[in-house]
Amino acid sequence: MEYHNKTLSDTVQKYPTYDKEMYSIVQACRQWKHYILGKETVIHTDHRPLQFIQTQGKLQNDRHQKWSTYLQQFHLNIKYKKGNTNNVVDCLSRPPIMALTTVLNSCGHETSDWPLLYKSDPEFSHTYQNLLEDQHVPDFHLQDGLLCHLGHLCVPSSERAKMIWEAHYSWSVGHFGVKKMVAVL
Repeated sequence: MEYHNKTLSDTVQKYPTYDKEMYSIVQACRQWKHYILGKETVIHTDHRPLQFIQTQGKLQNDRHQKWSTYLQQFHLNIKYKKGNTNNVVDCLSRPPIMALTTVLNSCGHETSDWPLLYKSDPEFSHTYQNLLEDQHVPDFHLQDGLLCHLGHLCVPSSERAKMIWEAHYSWSVGHFGVKKMVAVL
C-alpha cells in the first residue's frame, strides 16, 4: 500500500466527480510507474463507475480518451470497495477531524467514548457542557460530538498518556525526539 498526495489545481477542482477520481488514478500511476509497470496492480476505489474505465466502449470526452490511452500500459485491477468498509483509505478524502478520528479508531483509540470523557474532564467539562447547551464559546466548537479548539481535536485528559505512549513507542511512528513527537501529536 502506498500513499501519494497532490493538491488539485483550480481547473481540476471543477471537474465532475468521475473525472477527479479518474485523474487521481492517472496521477498515482504516473507517480508509481516505475513500481507498477509490468505488474498487476489492484486499485480499491469507493467510486463504482471507475471499475469500468478499461472496458468502456465509448468515452465521454477527449480527456477521458487521453487518460484511458495512458492507463492501457498498466495491468490495473480496479475494484469497487464501499467507502464505509474502506475506512483508513477513505479518511484521506474526508475533512481533517473526521479523517483523524477514523485513523485514531483504527489504531485502537476509540473516540466514540470521548463525549462521555469530556463531561467529567477537569479541563474540558465546562466548555463541553456550554457547547451542548448551544452557548457560544470562543475558539471552540463541536464536530460529530467531539470537542475542537481552533480546528484541532481536543483529547480528553484520561486519553493523553495512552496517545503519548503510542506516539513514543509505536513501530509506525517511533520516537524521533521530543519536538518531533509533540509535532506528531
